[in-house]
Amino acid sequence: MLEQTQELFSLSVAQRGMWFAQKFSPRNSIFNIAEMVEIHGPIDATVFTDALHQTATEAEAVRLCFVEQTDGLQQFVRSTVQGILPLMDFSADANPLAAAERWMHDEFMAPHDPLHDRLWTCGLIRLANTHFIWYHRSHHILLDGFGGGLFARRLADVYSALLENRAPGETPFGSLSELLAEDQLYRDSERFERDRDYWVTRFADRPEPVTLATRQAPSQGGLLRRTCQLPAAAVARIRDVARQADSSLPQLMISATAVYFYRMTGVQDLVLGLPVTGRLSKRLRQIPGLVANVVPLRVTMRSGMSVRELMQSVGRQVRESLRHQRYRYEDLRRDLHLLAEQKHLLTTVINIEPFDYDLRFGGHPVTVHNLCNGSVEDLAIFVYDRGDGKGLRIDFDASPALYTGAELERHQARFLRLLEAFVADPDQPIGQLRILEAAERQHL
Repeated sequence: MLEQTQELFSLSVAQRGMWFAQKFSPRNSIFNIAEMVEIHGPIDATVFTDALHQTATEAEAVRLCFVEQTDGLQQFVRSTVQGILPLMDFSADANPLAAAERWMHDEFMAPHDPLHDRLWTCGLIRLANTHFIWYHRSHHILLDGFGGGLFARRLADVYSALLENRAPGETPFGSLSELLAEDQLYRDSERFERDRDYWVTRFADRPEPVTLATRQAPSQGGLLRRTCQLPAAAVARIRDVARQADSSLPQLMISATAVYFYRMTGVQDLVLGLPVTGRLSKRLRQIPGLVANVVPLRVTMRSGMSVRELMQSVGRQVRESLRHQRYRYEDLRRDLHLLAEQKHLLTTVINIEPFDYDLRFGGHPVTVHNLCNGSVEDLAIFVYDRGDGKGLRIDFDASPALYTGAELERHQARFLRLLEAFVADPDQPIGQLRILEAAERQHL
């Protein structure tokens, strides 16, 4: 309910896009982002709760509420903090971690209505005297992954300071009004016009979207996920090959994804979605909120092109696209007359998340696990590069209406096989890379 003393704000363009996406999605679609942060050491629950309250008081995004007015949806910042759960204790369970994971899964998989439900919640879970979980869930209309990272780092700093009886220091966070002002300043600028011209020209002759799915079905919401871990030695080899090609790990992973589609479908002109922070100014990088965008990355391939050549081409495309990353994907769909028929430029998103999660709660290290990035229309590949020397986690998230668990598992296994061949010889032609195991090839 609207607090009468609170100022009403319009939504940012990113928030409006999220709002309309939920309005036109199936009822059981998930728009939550959720993480499980394992804390390896004892935690003072009272101090932790105090730190949560202080950080939530500093971060306006987690206190946002939405109301429908005669002139559309608007938002206000609630003066009080809601959503912080009391300490949950699973330590007496036969398998505390499994019990906690079941509870978290049920919580983040529940759809949440921006007008009526609690959009942000978090709490501390006790598994043992020296093993805790900080659970953090937010509707995407409040926060993106970068904003969630800002909150996590500040919470760790505040908790550690309170535990040591010292002042946490002034908050680094900016306000919602600053974020909205930056949004409008960009949309009123010449840069906005230049970015629009770039994207409209780039996709004037756009190719048809390509999918790996073997069936057509309307989205039903939900989420199908397949997770694997790439060992540190393999990641070191990937980084080395990328460096030799004057490339980077993200560019190599994007290139491998493009080649996988090329080998599986034969498509030579492919558009992939590349999530970006959209935060080009220093101030935007200090404001928790929803700013992230998806830029369409167009990759052209041919059979005789070498792995090295493709990586270099992808690198050029990525650098060029990042210069225009603030122009909203929703705006581009409108410019290309795709919105009216609910059409997209792409089916698949490749998201490299290199966020620094070297957090310490009172000196205790953490292990971060992504739990949910929301439902996907078709397929999304997430690569988590925590920079901790423990390798890469790779998630394949898919629409349950388009893929079965077995199909998703096979796609991930083939992708990993391709990745291994990809780095074995960067000068080999992409048309000769093997992705099928012997049994699959014999079956075909």
